[in-house]
Amino acid sequence: MAQSFLIGLVYQSLLYYLPIYFQSALQLDLITSAALLLPTVTPQAIASALSGQYISRVKRYGEVIWFGYICWTIATGLHCLFDRSLAIGAVAAILTVEGWGIGCVFQPSTSSLSFLQRWTKH
Repeated sequence: MAQSFLIGLVYQSLLYYLPIYFQSALQLDLITSAALLLPTVTPQAIASALSGQYISRVKRYGEVIWFGYICWTIATGLHCLFDRSLAIGAVAAILTVEGWGIGCVFQPSTSSLSFLQRWTKH
């Protein structure tokens, strides 16, 4: 539960500060700034659904969580490239990788907790 809280803290900070970066540093309008959140949210939804299906079929969640953390860490490191001259396409690519990572971390973390609770009751 603490891990999910900390992950959520990072994720909510991302959703709060990205539009501020888009509007302040890149001088984008409000609609474009909001639309640039789609490269994060869309892959997150897809990865969350696919990772849930994978866990249901294979009954293993560790590799999904590891893959998610690797993607999220790489994308977060690439946030260091964010400045006024970074192309919007590069920003979208970085946010897409981050969205895949987030989707592979949130859903499996929750599923693994309930899976472990069921497993320990037997």
